[in-house]
Amino acid sequence: MLARAALLAATLFVTAAWPRAASHAEPPAPESSVDVSLEPAVATVGDRLTLTISVRHPADATPVFPAGSDDFAPFTLVSATAPETRVDAVQARTTAAFELALFTTGTFELRDLTVELRRGGDIETLRVPAAGVRIEPVAPPWATLEDLRPPAGPVAFGHGQPGWWQPALAFLTLSGLGFVVFFLMRRALAIRPPPFESSPEPPQRSALRRLDALRSFRDGDVAAVYGTLAAIVRQYLEQRFGVPATALTPSETGRALADAVGDPWPARLAEHLLRQCDTVRFARYRPAPARVQQDLAAAYEIVALTAARDGGATP
Repeated sequence: MLARAALLAATLFVTAAWPRAASHAEPPAPESSVDVSLEPAVATVGDRLTLTISVRHPADATPVFPAGSDDFAPFTLVSATAPETRVDAVQARTTAAFELALFTTGTFELRDLTVELRRGGDIETLRVPAAGVRIEPVAPPWATLEDLRPPAGPVAFGHGQPGWWQPALAFLTLSGLGFVVFFLMRRALAIRPPPFESSPEPPQRSALRRLDALRSFRDGDVAAVYGTLAAIVRQYLEQRFGVPATALTPSETGRALADAVGDPWPARLAEHLLRQCDTVRFARYRPAPARVQQDLAAAYEIVALTAARDGGATP
């Protein structure tokens, strides 16, 4: 009898405590997702297209959107707006808009776009769904040559101006322009600057000196710091290996550097660092001070690895 009473009491206690324990369970973490829209769906050559990427993510995560012009190929990136974030209790939605253009007719799709979701030290890559558009020619397909030909001008009556004044006016205009050009050339030759003397400083020493000056940055304009950092690395690669890094994208620079030094590791460092610089400058991503120091250290490592590649000593 006592055993039955104890079993009944234990059953009632578990039943009463179960909803309370379930009510204290933590809500599941929200899943991340990406929505995309490309408007208008039909446009003509050169029209502006609006690409909107919206990311649903946890409130403590930061999305980083594509920023390089080669990320949107074959589309041309015209401009980008700053991402906007709306946050509720545990979830947020960040939206970024990009203005694109196409100068070729046909049907095109944006593929392989990704958004990095940074949360603490973890990085999650989210794939953006494909979006398409049809580009039509400026003239309608039924237009003929007669439709495109400009209307005829008014018919002149009477004698009009004499026929000799137009050649005379052209001769006087060309003579005046020739006199101005001759005067400017004589003035330029009279104040010719002294010949430029190239600095004997080696490229690696110049890059390290400029990086040392950049280390004194303290909570300033982060975009300006990363712009200077990208300029130092690109100029060093041009002077040291003849890689036209200023005119190349980060991925193209990495491939050219790998061919020049024969080692993929410094090429990967350079590509990743230049891509990070573009993200800060154009996507308005603001890294933490510790990340800024890590990127500066990556620039030092690029110079050290490439300077030792052919036996040169790093100063």
